[in-house]
Amino acid sequence: MWFDYFHAQFDALAADLGVVLDASGCREGWLQGELFRRSPDQDFAVNTYPYTDIGGKADLEGLRPCVTGGEAAMVAELKVVGGRFAKKCLDGRNWTNAALLDTYRPGPDGRIMPLLEQVDQASGNSILADIQRLRTVTNRQYRYMILVRPYHGADTALGRILERLKLAEREETWRFPNHGFDVRMWAI
Repeated sequence: MWFDYFHAQFDALAADLGVVLDASGCREGWLQGELFRRSPDQDFAVNTYPYTDIGGKADLEGLRPCVTGGEAAMVAELKVVGGRFAKKCLDGRNWTNAALLDTYRPGPDGRIMPLLEQVDQASGNSILADIQRLRTVTNRQYRYMILVRPYHGADTALGRILERLKLAEREETWRFPNHGFDVRMWAI
C-alpha cells in the first residue's frame, strides 16, 4: 500500500521534481515538504521520528497511506543521489572510482548487494548508513528506503552502482525519462 502511495505521489510531482533536481542544496528538503503538503494522512510527518538508540531522525513517517485504509505505521529515509554526487553519499567514505568499482561488484545476477554490516549507521548522511538506521526501527510495521536518482552522471562509477544497487528483496523502480530521473524504493 505504501508503494502505491509513493508511486502516485512521484507521478504527481515528476515535472516539478525534474526542475528542482538542478537546485543544489535543497532537493531533499523541497521533496519532503511537497510529500508532507500533499499527504492525506494527518499523521504524515517529516524529520520527526527519532532513532532512539543512535540519535537523529528519519526523513518520513506516516500511519495511513490512504484515507479509507487502516493503520500501516511507516518510517522512511529519502535520498536524492545521482552519479555526479559525492561518492560518500553511498556509504560515507570518499572513494576513488577504481576503489568504488572494486568494492561494489555485481553478483551473478548483475545486481550489487552491499555488505551492510560493514557500514557504520552513525557514519553520516549516506544511503547505506540510512539503511542501517532503518534496521534499528522495531515499532513500525513498514520501513523504506527511497532513492531519487537523477540521470545526469548515470555513466559514472557511482551512477552505475546506483542503477544496480539491491538493498532488499522487495523493490520497485519508477522511471521518469521526460523529467530526467527515476525513483527506487526498497522495503527494508
